[in-house]
Amino acid sequence: ENIENKKNPKIIKNSLVLIISIMALIILLDTFKKPINLVIPNTEFILGSLYETLKDILLFIQDLF
Repeated sequence: ENIENKKNPKIIKNSLVLIISIMALIILLDTFKKPINLVIPNTEFILGSLYETLKDILLFIQDLF
């Protein structure tokens, strides 16, 4: 029982760090999308698709509540 209680905060902390890291990466990519687009074509299209996917996920979560 003690082992399970110690693992749960670690999972929550790691999940929170992962979510914050992904958000920071998205913000960084959005900030430098034009220079990145010169190196990796269609970056703006990929970011647009990512934004639409995030919107859909948020709408799905809102529908659950």
